[in-house]
Amino acid sequence: YPAISHQTGEEVLRLSEVRAASLKPVSFSVRRGEIVGIAGLVGSGKSILVQCIGGHRPIEGGRLYIQGRRCVLNSPRDAVKHGIGLCLERHNDMLLRENESIMSNISLSVINRMGTFGILSRKKERLLAAEYCTLLEIPQALLY
Repeated sequence: YPAISHQTGEEVLRLSEVRAASLKPVSFSVRRGEIVGIAGLVGSGKSILVQCIGGHRPIEGGRLYIQGRRCVLNSPRDAVKHGIGLCLERHNDMLLRENESIMSNISLSVINRMGTFGILSRKKERLLAAEYCTLLEIPQALLY
């Protein structure tokens, strides 16, 4: 690849001695404008690390900082609130329900906004799904 001069900005993510399950302590930081890849052999802990950053797995030790502030991510929702989105490699186990419709999978991520008092509003679900189909250029015929 040709060398390209590129300016990086402030630190946006820092892990300090983060540990979880079989993951040995990991430390690194990411600055605005950087692209970071996490690679390793099977069993090296890369998936565990990414799950910790995305809130899918608790951090058992160490610290995680976002925009310079220490954060504890107890769920993927916490991660999203802090601007972290994650697509896991095992999407069929963790994110998508393959036997469900596209509409159901879209509304699953925001199920708390799809109804009142625990009763699902199919109208809200259809409107949201139609909005995402337009945004992502998914044919609406595939929704159901």
